[in-house]
Amino acid sequence: MLSRARFALDRAADAGARQAWLFSRRSGGFWQELGFGPTTTDELAAALPDAHQVQLFRSTGQLAREVAWRRPLR
Repeated sequence: MLSRARFALDRAADAGARQAWLFSRRSGGFWQELGFGPTTTDELAAALPDAHQVQLFRSTGQLAREVAWRRPLR
């Protein structure tokens, strides 16, 4: 699983992405192994306001209960 995640992160960087963002309440340790660190849900939502997950969590009031992570890409 780690190799697949690394592959996806590398492809995102190759495509020009500068940051990787995600929500994860249960898999923080996994994401930390890949270099992710905690961030605020507000920061994630500001960076990706049009993302489906951000819009869904805002509309359901769930955003404040989520756990956000980010990782700089090369």
